[in-house]
Amino acid sequence: MTGTKLQGNLAEEHFVSLVQSLGLSVKKSSRSEDMRQHIDFWVLSRDEWLSVDVKARKRLQRASTVLSDDLLFIEFKNVRGDPGWLYGQANIIAFEQVDGFILVNRVDLLDLAETKIMNDYAKSPSLYRLYRRFDRPDESVGLIRSNDLFLIPFQQLRDKGYNATK
Repeated sequence: MTGTKLQGNLAEEHFVSLVQSLGLSVKKSSRSEDMRQHIDFWVLSRDEWLSVDVKARKRLQRASTVLSDDLLFIEFKNVRGDPGWLYGQANIIAFEQVDGFILVNRVDLLDLAETKIMNDYAKSPSLYRLYRRFDRPDESVGLIRSNDLFLIPFQQLRDKGYNATK
């Protein structure tokens, strides 16, 4: 398993643990929901099942080992050239942070990203610009600041006993 995949699995496990510690029901999405609709989990909140896509902390550069809480990658198109998770069906995007998650409504995030990120390409990941990896049909990387999420409704799930750097 690659480092990125492992990091994603650990973030998902932490999300499930944290949600269950709050007394909420959570169930894993189907493989089809995960692949086609960008839904990782269903969480029962106030008698309604909400779909959630969990985003692990990311490295800003491939060679780096440092994970960022300050900058977030936004996926407009995936590596196959299909619409990315920003255009998926999840109600909520859960961004992992060192001590928990920031939860935002996907549609609000979409509006924010389309407003903030310029429609031109950078040669490497750059704040508020699109980045297309060499020889790939995606334009998956747009970077925003995590503080930008404060411009839209958000919720934080904190876990005082957890540290995502472990």
